Parts: sequence; structure tokens; C-alpha cells
Amino acid sequence: MAFQLGTVDFIVRELLPRLGHRGRVLSLARQRITCPPALLIKYLDDAGFSTDAPGLRALSTVTSKELFAALGFEHYDDLDFTPDEPCTITHDLNLPIPDAYRGRYDLVFEMGTLEHVFDQRAAFANIVGLLGVGGTVFHLSPLGYVNHGFYNYSLTVFYDVYRVNGFEDPAFYLVDFPLKWWKNQSVRYRRVEFTTEALAAEAPKGYFLMAAVIARKAADLGEFRVPIQAFYDPALKGGPAGPAG
Repeated sequence: MAFQLGTVDFIVRELLPRLGHRGRVLSLARQRITCPPALLIKYLDDAGFSTDAPGLRALSTVTSKELFAALGFEHYDDLDFTPDEPCTITHDLNLPIPDAYRGRYDLVFEMGTLEHVFDQRAAFANIVGLLGVGGTVFHLSPLGYVNHGFYNYSLTVFYDVYRVNGFEDPAFYLVDFPLKWWKNQSVRYRRVEFTTEALAAEAPKGYFLMAAVIARKAADLGEFRVPIQAFYDPALKGGPAGPAG
């Protein structure tokens, strides 16, 4: 799992301002930052962040662990299904998370992991359960990356899962992500309003299309709720009824 400087900039510009508290963050998988550490350090310096995070200047490859420390988060964990990957928690997202982790995090950061988990209901239920009330979920997931994982996504799956599970203030983005992400540091994104209608969108040459979603958990509803797609949900009368929640 990896992302580049353009994604770091997206996080700084779009995600961080929406967070109430930079407390406990859980990254689903430890992400490698593909840009040279010196370039990342300069970006963080210019943006006003501390670059004294442990390991940031010493490592040849920076990861999400060092990045979130530099961004000012108080505690970092990451989760992967195998101990062969460097992570603080070993757990298969196809299975329910242990109770000890429920409600523990202020941010669940998911980029390029969800599409590799077969049991999507279990994965979404785990993400909802991991967040405390007031916590935020972030997704950056493929819309059209053929044969990359089990799934590609539509915006509606995120809208519908979170609107029926106590989340509010969703923000949606279409993201042009470089095919050669290990070389190209640029990421192009644009905010879009959610609609139940199909979107005709495609990435420019050299990029593939991804969806980014940010939403805040406003209430703990207990048991995970399986949504009806918004277009067909009688409670919405055939269309989205304003903000999710």
C-alpha cells in the first residue's frame, strides 16, 4: 500500500480541516509514502507542521506512521491481516473486530485496502465500530481500476452505508490517481455533490479514477445497519434527502 505527495496534500487540505480532534488514528494497512523523504519534509515544513517526528528524517522510506505523527496525531495504530506486514494490530477485516478496539479511534484512514476484503459487510461494520462518536472516516477507493482487487466502488455505497449508521456531513470527491503512482507525485481531485443518478466520469490519460469520502460519526446506533440504495429507499422517496445522517 502506498501513496504520493499529492495524496498528502489532499489529506492536509481536505481531511485535516474536518477533524475535531487529532487524537487516535487507525490506518488500515501501513502506507508507504512514495516521494523522496526530503521532498515530504520540505512540504511539511512549508505547511507549518513539525518535522521532528520519530523516524521522519532517518528513514529511507517514510510511512503513514511517521506522517500522522508529523501531522500532530496523538496516537497511531495500523491494522493488517498478516503479521508479515509491519502493523500494530493483526486482524482480518473479514472477521468482527475485538471489543477492545470498538469506539477507540478519532480517525479511521482507509486507502486501497477495502477493495481487497471479500466480506464488505464485515469490513464496513468494523470501520463503523472502530470509530468513537465524533470520529471521522476517510476512504480513497477505486472507481475504475480493472482487476486491482475484488471490487470497484460507486459513491452511493459510501453514502448509503454511512447515512443509515449514524454519520453526518459526508464529503465526496472524484480523484484522478496516476497509474504510475510510484513515479508520479500528482493527484487531481474535485469535490462533487452526491446524487443518486449515474455519473459520467472518466480519468484523463495516465490516471485512473478513485472516490474519496470523508464522513463524521454523529451517533452510535449499536448494531450495524445494512442500507437500501438511496435511489430505491422508500424513506428517501427516490433521492437523497440532504445530508446523510
